[in-house]
Amino acid sequence: MRNGFTLIELIVAVSIFSIAVSSLSALFVTGLRGQRSAIAQQNLVDNARFALERMARQIRMAQRDETGACTGVTTDRLTFKASASSLTFLDYRAPPKCVRYELTSGKILMYPDLVLQPLVSYEISSSDITVTQLEFLVQGGAASDGEQPRITMVFKAEAGASPQALAKVQLQTTISARNVDTP
Repeated sequence: MRNGFTLIELIVAVSIFSIAVSSLSALFVTGLRGQRSAIAQQNLVDNARFALERMARQIRMAQRDETGACTGVTTDRLTFKASASSLTFLDYRAPPKCVRYELTSGKILMYPDLVLQPLVSYEISSSDITVTQLEFLVQGGAASDGEQPRITMVFKAEAGASPQALAKVQLQTTISARNVDTP
C-alpha cells in the first residue's frame, strides 16, 4: 500500500490550481477596471452637468441690453451676444452686471463683471475635466424678431489619465430667458 502522491499527480494538481487562480485574478482585474471606468464616467457627467447648470441658472435670468453697453449692439437691443465659444449678457442683479462665459484652454471661465472688473474671471468647470467644445446658439436674441430669447448650449468634455481610461461626454440643453420678450 502506497501513501502520498506521485510527482505527476502533484504537477497536474498545481497546474489546475494555477489556471483557476489566474482566471479568477483576470476576472477581478477586469471588474476593477470596469468599476474605475464607470466612476470616471460618472464624475465627468457630474462635473459637466454642474457647469451647465451653473451657466443655465444665470442665463435664464438674463435681461435685454437696451443701451448696448454689454453686448456692444445698440440697434437690435440684444439679450445675448454669442461668438465662437463665448456668451455675453446682462444678468438679473441690480444694478445689472455684464457677464461673459467663455471656453479658454479647456476650461470654462466666467467673467462676473466685464465693465468694472474686465480681467477678473472664475473657473466654473472642474480641474478634473477638459472641455473640448462649448458652443452657444442664440435664437430670438433681438428685440425686433418677436421670439423669446433662448440659448442652446453644446458641451463636450473628457477626463482620464490615459487613452485606455478616457471618458467622454456630450451634453446639450436649451435655456429660455425668463423675462417675457414682447416688442
